[in-house]
Amino acid sequence: FVLLPGYASSPETSATTWTWNGSLKLASPKNQPGLRAQASVAYDRDKKRVILFGGSGEGSRETWSWDGTEWTQLSPALSPPARYAASMTYDPVRKVVLLAGGHASTFLTDTWSFDGQTWRDETPTTAKLPAIYAESAMLFDENAGAPTTIVPDNSPAGCSTMGIWRYRAGAWQRENVLGEGPTVCITATGFDPVRKQPIVFGTK
Repeated sequence: FVLLPGYASSPETSATTWTWNGSLKLASPKNQPGLRAQASVAYDRDKKRVILFGGSGEGSRETWSWDGTEWTQLSPALSPPARYAASMTYDPVRKVVLLAGGHASTFLTDTWSFDGQTWRDETPTTAKLPAIYAESAMLFDENAGAPTTIVPDNSPAGCSTMGIWRYRAGAWQRENVLGEGPTVCITATGFDPVRKQPIVFGTK
């Protein structure tokens, strides 16, 4: 487990890397991403590395990888536009990292994939994530066999109940699920491989 650069009490952004293996330990890589907050991360379990993209502050459209010891800045031929607070996960079926949405000067609705070498724009023509979805979280739902974004149905004015969207065949579709949960804002999520279910954490 690796804890990546993010918010700190002072300054607002941080550029430290922490690892967790039963206890927290401050890592000392030779190189690492610069100051930033709300970067997007996903673990590529096939290549056994963490992929980081964007974040507010420095390097808002950079791509980095973490191998457990060192950070390496990657140089893809194509990259998504700068952003922060985008949702991102690894798709083990397609063997790509999937990134969607986030903030820039406005709310973003695009979708990108990263194959380890370069980014590819996969934004659907019509079935895309609505722009009002922000501060969302994405996981690969092994039960559904698809990347799944769990988002507060929020807007710039506030937050609402959680909505569930799945990405299949190049299109986002909203799932109609009973008991979609309480009202939340910022969410974090992951898939529990032992219990075979998604876990969601959010602020109210």
